[in-house]
Amino acid sequence: ALAYALALIGLATLARIWAGHMTVLFLTTLIAGGGIAVGQTLLPGLVRKHFPERRLLVTSLYSLGITLGAAIPAAATAPLRNLTGSWQLALAFWMLFAVVAVAVVAPIARKSAPSEKPARVALPWRDARAWQIALFFGGESGMYFVTLAWFAPQYEDHGWSPTKAGLLLTLLSVAQAVATLVVTWQAHRIHDRRPILLGSLA
Repeated sequence: ALAYALALIGLATLARIWAGHMTVLFLTTLIAGGGIAVGQTLLPGLVRKHFPERRLLVTSLYSLGITLGAAIPAAATAPLRNLTGSWQLALAFWMLFAVVAVAVVAPIARKSAPSEKPARVALPWRDARAWQIALFFGGESGMYFVTLAWFAPQYEDHGWSPTKAGLLLTLLSVAQAVATLVVTWQAHRIHDRRPILLGSLA
């Protein structure tokens, strides 16, 4: 399922080469967002299954990958647009990240495929803890993606060039990457992690 989610993200990103109309741009964003939502849900379980002794390290690494996946395009998309003369092509270029991710995940997915049909698990509609977790991480992800979407345009509205605004967003993402590594590295020493979660929202 994770490989399919990554493939969906890659296809939606590639489809932006035809995003001359705003409707196509929003549609591809919606499809890619669905793939991201599925992928981010499945990744922790994959880490626990294949890296039980190093789950904090691997979690910090994939979190770093997510952050760099936002930082690098933020810095390079405007120069790519200047180089190619097409912002659609500059956006579609980043489907290469998804291709690499599928190439890495697909062999693991084949090895972890269940030999028997898995037992059906009831959805936790009445589980208060499940709703709390869903609302917390849903809200956190919503704030993160809103920041990614509107941070650079806000500075462009104040006279910054797209390249400079993108570089500023990259610096923000790099700072977040450093914070992610530090917090994840220290998390195993703290029994009650609720202050960390609350602090991350500050």
